[in-house]
Amino acid sequence: MKPPSLCLLLLLLATAVSSQPAPSPDGSADPPASLFEELGPKEKFGDTFGNPDDFKKQLPNDIGTPEFVSSDLSDFVEKSTGTLHKEEEEARPPLPVDEWKGKWELFTDNSGVSAMHMILIPNVDKVLMYDATIWRISKILLPNGQCRILNEATGEKDCWAHSVLMDINTAKLFPLELKTDTWCSSGGLLVDGNLISTGGFQGGANTVRYLDMCPTCNWREYPSALSAPRWYSTQAQLADGRMIVIGGRAAPSFEYIPQEGKSNAKPFFFDFLKQTTDPDENNLYPFVFLSPDKNVFVFANNRSVLLNPDTNTVVKEFPVLPGGHRNYPASGMAVLLPLEVKSPEPNAVVDAEVLVCGGSAHIDSYTLASKDMFYEALQDCGRLQITKPRPNWRRELMPTARIMGDMVIISHKL
Repeated sequence: MKPPSLCLLLLLLATAVSSQPAPSPDGSADPPASLFEELGPKEKFGDTFGNPDDFKKQLPNDIGTPEFVSSDLSDFVEKSTGTLHKEEEEARPPLPVDEWKGKWELFTDNSGVSAMHMILIPNVDKVLMYDATIWRISKILLPNGQCRILNEATGEKDCWAHSVLMDINTAKLFPLELKTDTWCSSGGLLVDGNLISTGGFQGGANTVRYLDMCPTCNWREYPSALSAPRWYSTQAQLADGRMIVIGGRAAPSFEYIPQEGKSNAKPFFFDFLKQTTDPDENNLYPFVFLSPDKNVFVFANNRSVLLNPDTNTVVKEFPVLPGGHRNYPASGMAVLLPLEVKSPEPNAVVDAEVLVCGGSAHIDSYTLASKDMFYEALQDCGRLQITKPRPNWRRELMPTARIMGDMVIISHKL
């Protein structure tokens, strides 16, 4: 993230090609159901949460496309609307862009770590960045010869930092120690500006981490705080200050972050997430927003509900958003649009509207992407007024199709 003065309208950091499922809007047929029986896990992992050594082998077929996928399927793909081979995609002319409003400047040639997660920390003029720990290397060592032991029997150790604070004025780096893996974890700021991180990979999947903002503060990690492993989950703050963690791979449930040092006994089963899981998942990293009525809006795949965090029940299900899949790995993007308070009365109704954009329409997109064959991503957006009694989605179009993007609300009009 960047300082507030460098606001962005859309962090559309995406290619215009997708990698995900759903019925084709043009009515073209989907590949045979038998395909899904052969796919198996998409990663060559030994279990749901993986073996990093397997992952690092970089197998040529490491996203799980079965060898039996033949030219017959390729022929099917070429006949489907919107499919591009890699060469055709690269041959496209660039989009014309006029009236540049800024420029890129090199701020530092070493960020220390790869910023899988990055957040601007209030009050201290620093950006927090952290990465997965399984790679066991970065570009900055832990201070004072500090190392973590990876294997007691062999003596293998990791002396690299996988988390840093970077001063946004000087680019000075402050290495922080992470012991649990934050690969594809979730997290968020508390109202006091301190951070809570949840879930991650392997031993990090049940972890809750705390990072306070002080000159000598470092991560505090509790590897068994969550009752269910959370990999690709979403974390959000509630009206009463609690944090909720929703979903993740093989985790159709939600739970609340316990008091520091405590552990949850069991999660709350969330049938909505089970219902929205398809053969390529497409409901990971669900879009989650706190509604003004204190309920929690949850969007997964192409469906959405309001969850009451006091009763742990679904109080409303919204219409299906047409067009395709919107969540990881189809990875569209979503925001809660700015709220307008029209009355000073404490119980006045505040309208809330959610915007969901991009994603993928085709059921076989993920499979075909591994063979350098790509569908167009979704170009449309859906807007839904979640506080209305009977709302319906309103459709809008972006200038280009988007997948793996992000959206940010800016503080002023461009």
